[in-house]
Amino acid sequence: MRRLLIGLVLLTAVCIVAVFIAARGDDDPKGDTERGAPGFPLRGSLAGDTEAIDSAVAAWREETAEDAEEEAEDEDEEDDDATRERHARRPDAGDDVAVLWIGRVDEREEVAILESQAGLLAALTRRDSSAGWFVRSERLRGEDDFRGSVPIGVGDAIVTPARNEWRYVDAGYSSSYQDVGDGLLWADGSVGADGFVLPERAVSDRIPIYVTGIGGRFVRPEAYEAFTEALESGYERAVFLAAEQAAEMVQEESDFVDDEPPALSVEWTGEVPGYEHAALVLHGDTTSPRRAVVVGYGDRPARSEEKDEGTIRLGSGGKPPYTGDPDTFAAGAYTAFDNFPYLILAGAGAVKTLHALVGTQEIDRKGPFAIIDARRFDEKERPDSVFFGRRADGVVVAPLG
Repeated sequence: MRRLLIGLVLLTAVCIVAVFIAARGDDDPKGDTERGAPGFPLRGSLAGDTEAIDSAVAAWREETAEDAEEEAEDEDEEDDDATRERHARRPDAGDDVAVLWIGRVDEREEVAILESQAGLLAALTRRDSSAGWFVRSERLRGEDDFRGSVPIGVGDAIVTPARNEWRYVDAGYSSSYQDVGDGLLWADGSVGADGFVLPERAVSDRIPIYVTGIGGRFVRPEAYEAFTEALESGYERAVFLAAEQAAEMVQEESDFVDDEPPALSVEWTGEVPGYEHAALVLHGDTTSPRRAVVVGYGDRPARSEEKDEGTIRLGSGGKPPYTGDPDTFAAGAYTAFDNFPYLILAGAGAVKTLHALVGTQEIDRKGPFAIIDARRFDEKERPDSVFFGRRADGVVVAPLG
């Protein structure tokens, strides 16, 4: 009897230890795999393949853990700030991971687009189900990512929201993004894949678009026809260059984060000396904390041709006094084409006429754009030039700085 009691005690002790160990194991954090995100239901030819989904998430977690171990062992190697922030947002064991898209993009490759709980995007690829996933690229979500409303770009992929059909307008000089179906555009390592992703149906009061390498923007309905017409009439490269430069200007001066995509509009298209295609682009509007105006010029060259293109910064600034028209601005700048000096004046919205005071000379032109041979001015007087616009009622509109 005594031996039986001792045996029962030992058995009970073993069970308690086993339960304790199991309980400790259950305390280990285990992140969930979420299928899709707001505005982006899980799509792709492998969206129903649990093995593909689980293995892609596991591969990202494993690489994250391996890199963390290597960094801990190699204390002498210092990463830059961007790399440290990217690594900090990789998924820990307890972090959730959202799978936004997973499927085959061509006969050679399958792609998975994932997002960590902390806002790091990743594109993984593999040849087929017998091969392992490889982390091809990662990108931090930034202030130009607006969840649910505009496409998401990471590496060679752009995932589009499900609420609309989308198309790609190529503004680059190499191979571009291809629509592989189910809401994914794929570039497959293309260099110079510059362009715009536009909705097929412009039904919103703020039409979302995506500019490759820049991020989400919106176009107001009343400006959308001019915007798309410019892209479809040979000005796509000029518009892209101007948009890229304007975004850079705003970022340089910005100490804020927009809650929604800033506006983008094409205010003029035409010729400048030596270039058939030029575009005047306004980044932001009178409701934006910062605005910038840039002229872009150039065409899409063939691969064998050298790029002959450029931009002209006309100015930037904050919110102006209320004018009733969100595109209102005035700006001016000197530039050169083929080594000859020119004065550029620009204005839109409530601005109807463009003005410059250069020394004793007063220049006035109709908006929205004017280019003037500056050899007519005394070179010493150019630095003291004053630019401004006027509304139809004669009120002066101060220029962007």
